[in-house]
Amino acid sequence: MAARIAAVSREAAAAGERAGEVNDLSGRVAAGIDQLRRVLIAAIRTATPEVNRRAAPRYPLNRAGRITVGGQEVPVTVDNASEGGAQVSGVPQGVWDRLAEGTPLHLVLPGLEPVAATVRTLERAAGGRLHVTFIVPDVERDRFVDRFRRLAAGLVPLDQAA
Repeated sequence: MAARIAAVSREAAAAGERAGEVNDLSGRVAAGIDQLRRVLIAAIRTATPEVNRRAAPRYPLNRAGRITVGGQEVPVTVDNASEGGAQVSGVPQGVWDRLAEGTPLHLVLPGLEPVAATVRTLERAAGGRLHVTFIVPDVERDRFVDRFRRLAAGLVPLDQAA
């Protein structure tokens, strides 16, 4: 009886290990599928002018900035931005865990006044990139666009970079 219990225990442990491996692999596959989906969407969106939804050019910035989420301000890197939104990286894990699509925040970037934004997408598998859409009231739009264009002056839009 003791031998059978020991054998069942060993088999249960081995099954638990295999289940953990399957779980890990399925997570990797899901992350790969998500990354492929994002690459395909980006390729389709920029394939021809007819399907490019970008209303304004996106510029590489790679500048230090800050986001404020739920009253907490944290440093981030603004990888790139357009008049409509930005891609942000370097969000600390404690803040990252509280983010979801639709989360409101404020982005501060030298050269721009703090701008309200909402989380559009989160790329957890890609090293933690956050895509935000700016929320600029119509009465402030022209001023914001003017400041953004000054910030991006001299930069080559990402879709024109070699």
